[in-house]
Amino acid sequence: MSSDSLIGTKIAERYCITGEVGEGGMGRVYRAMPFDDPTHDVAIKVILGHRKISFEDLMRFQQEALLMERLHHPNIVNFLEFGLFDENNSTTKKNHGYYLVMEFANGKTLKNILSLDGAKDLAFFFQVSLQVTAALDYTHSKNIIHRDIKPQNIVVSKSWQGHQGVIVKVLDFGIASLTHPNSGLFESSKDKNHIAGTPSYMAPEATHLVDHSIDHRSDLYSLGCLLYEILAGHPPFPHSKGHQLMEDHVKKAPPPLSQHRFHVPDIIDQIISKLLKKDPNQRYQSAFGLHRDLLKAKDFIFNQEQIDESPYSLDIHHTFKSVPSTIDFIGRKDELKALLNSFRQVQQTAKSHVALINGEAGTGKTKLISEFRSVLAKEKNRFININFSGYKSDVPFHSLAIGFNEYLMAIAKNNPHESHEIKRKIPIFLEGYEKI
Repeated sequence: MSSDSLIGTKIAERYCITGEVGEGGMGRVYRAMPFDDPTHDVAIKVILGHRKISFEDLMRFQQEALLMERLHHPNIVNFLEFGLFDENNSTTKKNHGYYLVMEFANGKTLKNILSLDGAKDLAFFFQVSLQVTAALDYTHSKNIIHRDIKPQNIVVSKSWQGHQGVIVKVLDFGIASLTHPNSGLFESSKDKNHIAGTPSYMAPEATHLVDHSIDHRSDLYSLGCLLYEILAGHPPFPHSKGHQLMEDHVKKAPPPLSQHRFHVPDIIDQIISKLLKKDPNQRYQSAFGLHRDLLKAKDFIFNQEQIDESPYSLDIHHTFKSVPSTIDFIGRKDELKALLNSFRQVQQTAKSHVALINGEAGTGKTKLISEFRSVLAKEKNRFININFSGYKSDVPFHSLAIGFNEYLMAIAKNNPHESHEIKRKIPIFLEGYEKI
């Protein structure tokens, strides 16, 4: 057991850590017992304050909580809360830091199952693929890309109450990001210093060896690698490593599945081949279209329902449900004008203004702010976007901190000279308050 182990520690006076599940680059995942319901364990991801973690790692941990809060789906691990625990709540003074509480996913990772059993049959393939595509269809509709779809992040458990089959849960949104351009978190492969994902399952555009933005179709390529492994027993390029592995994803076509398993139906081979296209525009354009084709293939294989086309017409149901950023702005132009007039007064007088926007859900408040932000961006004004979340948090000014952190990260990425100047000035401004 590590000297940093938190087993036996109380977290936020609501959980008691009972065991260690695993360790990642930023911190550890523990199993814990909630005091209000001891019969249902939870998983708690923790990063300790005394360990050396980067500002980017802390921001990524906070962003994981913000993104997971948006997701409520039976095939995605459920988020419960995010907060801070300190020395007063710990058994030792060195134990303090941030924690993220999630549903505990019973079962084994898909990677463990494949390592023990090797290639799986088509029945297992369809159960896993249909549930993962359902999860991704939902996730992408929320403008979120996972960016690390792999067997290690899929938990498979047996169905309950006597039902046959398995239940699949997608987990670990630690490097997930928003893909909506207005979010300010749109990922571009031009950021050479930040490669996110796992090389064996990495889309060509995620390697930064090709000039293409990362979007939801990158998840579909990774899923293609995962489905290939279920049927072949190994990922598409099992013998390559490092830079060579990334080059293979960009340039090399993997051997067809029929080379490993001669009885794989042709329609399955075509579906996975389409997922593994190098050009995102030639891949499946949505998880929804993939899900429909998998259902059609399942009916064809197990129920002998005929498919008229050969080769099969794939991805004809490619509706992507994300709201486009170019949607027309209708109905709130007076309110937008009022906001802009208020901003012009601030520019002229250098005196701050507060504007409150009130309205029922669905009346266009978010779109109004988005349009206001777009106008400011065209004039090269800066805008800090802060969302106040409904979940419990023990972190003072948590939402404000995250908003300013995202702003500072954008400066660090796009304006290194200004970033250096801010880092120089902060210790001067905070002199005497470093411990707060």
